[in-house]
Amino acid sequence: MFRAQREQEQKRAQEKEQKAKVPVVPVEKPIDPAVLAEMEAKKEREKIPLEERVRKFREMLEEKGVTGGSAWEKTLSTIVFDDRYLILSATERKAVSCWSVVP
Repeated sequence: MFRAQREQEQKRAQEKEQKAKVPVVPVEKPIDPAVLAEMEAKKEREKIPLEERVRKFREMLEEKGVTGGSAWEKTLSTIVFDDRYLILSATERKAVSCWSVVP
């Protein structure tokens, strides 16, 4: 009886070793295009002074006709595809857009 148990334990140990030898290949998840665009924009933001970035963002708002009464959801759909949208970080965009509306 002890012999049978020992054989089973050895068999289990061998199976564990075999499983451990099988290489696990990590699955690479694709990066969300929005996240990728934000990462690239972050590198560009480091090269341009804040004042210039704010000026460009305000120009975009004026060109797109963003007003103080504009709903953010509607405004976002008109400005999000403009290259100047990502010239500011999300926090900077929020702060600037509160003060940069066309009357």
